[in-house]
Amino acid sequence: MFLVLDGVVQLGSEADGKFGIVNLLGAGELFGEQAVLAPAPYRRALGARAMTDVTLLEIGAYEIAAIRNVSAELLSDLLQQLFRIAAKRLSRSDAVIRILRKSDNRERIVGMILHFAEVNTCEVDGLEYVLLSPESLAFYLDIPRERMVKFLGELEGRGVLTRIQDDYYRAPNGDALRKYLQTTVGQPF
Repeated sequence: MFLVLDGVVQLGSEADGKFGIVNLLGAGELFGEQAVLAPAPYRRALGARAMTDVTLLEIGAYEIAAIRNVSAELLSDLLQQLFRIAAKRLSRSDAVIRILRKSDNRERIVGMILHFAEVNTCEVDGLEYVLLSPESLAFYLDIPRERMVKFLGELEGRGVLTRIQDDYYRAPNGDALRKYLQTTVGQPF
C-alpha cells in the first residue's frame, strides 16, 4: 500500500485508451491497502497515476510487521487511519448508491458531478479542481459516451461546467448545477 506524503494521485480505470478518474487522493491518504490486507492475491479494481509531482511511502506486509514489533502505538495509528479510510469509502459508496437509484438520467449525471465535487476536489497551484470526464462518469453510469459528451457540452453551454482540456471539465459551482437540475428534471434526456 502507499501513503501519499505530497502531491495528488488520481485513481481510476482505463477504457478505450482513456483514463476515467474516480477519486483524487492527497497528502495523508492511502491506496492499495487491499493488496497488503487481503489474505489471497488481490485483483485491483482501479489504477493509480500522479496528477502532480508526488512523494509516496510504500508500506508492505514486512513494514507492517516491523511497525508492530517496534511500536504498538504507531501500528494503532496506522490501523485507525485505515478504519477512517474504510468508513469514508463506505459513506461515499452509500451516497453513490442513492444517486444511481434515481430514474432520471439528468439527476443521475448531475448527482454524480455534485458527488465528485464533494469528494474529489483537489488544489493544484492554488486553484481548486474537480476533474470530470465522460470516462469518470461512465465508470458509474451506463450511458453511451456520445450522449455523455453531448450532455456535458450542454452543461458547458449553460456555464455550469468549464472545459479545461480535451474531455476534462471543471465544476466550479454546485449551486448552478442544482438550479439547472430543478429546471430540467422530467424533460427528455
